[in-house]
Amino acid sequence: MDDAQILQRIREAMDGYFEVDFTHCDRHVYDEGFLYEQAYDVVRSGVVLEMYPDRERWLFFGRVPGLRHERRFHGTALHVLVQWDADAEVFVVTMYRPRLDAWITETKRR
Repeated sequence: MDDAQILQRIREAMDGYFEVDFTHCDRHVYDEGFLYEQAYDVVRSGVVLEMYPDRERWLFFGRVPGLRHERRFHGTALHVLVQWDADAEVFVVTMYRPRLDAWITETKRR
């Protein structure tokens, strides 16, 4: 399966069955002030920022309208890391707002 097909399957999974690491993701959702549905929208319509083929992971980037601006984050950007495994299952590993201390811009790491 090529990258375009995998991307399509990942996005389709956001409308169906997928797993989420709630233990890890809950902390970011509550601490950073966004909703799970906003993160899922980033996967459905955002940009693929990075791909990690050796780990079968894809990092998505998008801007979330209405997200409050805070000095510790880059605007209204949101990142969602998704894992795609050989069994065609989608697992949301983490979701977070890019912090100023870890990212130079919304899309470029320090």
